[in-house]
Amino acid sequence: MKTFAALIRRYVLATAAIVLLVGGLLVGQIFYVGFKSNAVDATGYRVGALADALKQTETGLQWGREHTPAEWMQGYAWAMVLDDNGNVIWQQDLPQKLNHRYTASEVAVFSHWYLADYPVQCWAADYGL
Repeated sequence: MKTFAALIRRYVLATAAIVLLVGGLLVGQIFYVGFKSNAVDATGYRVGALADALKQTETGLQWGREHTPAEWMQGYAWAMVLDDNGNVIWQQDLPQKLNHRYTASEVAVFSHWYLADYPVQCWAADYGL
């Protein structure tokens, strides 16, 4: 009877060790995937760099000549610049439903949250928001 109890104990402990190992691997994988999905793409530009790349010309705002517009916009769906009155004074690939005047309360809401289900990042510059 003593050997039977030792045999059962050995299988129970082996099963518990395997369950803990698999559980630890799954938790580690969840953390790894979470960190990778939240990592900023190193090839994309931050909003401040995009704002600095826009240059005021006689015809309006234009991208700097260091990169093409597609390179500047890598990782972003669209961009727009608003003047102090909430009018869109410049845009890049802006969806038609977003191309309108914005009130101060609309700007306050989307500057911290979302605009029509798009995540929004804001940057204030001399030429606009």
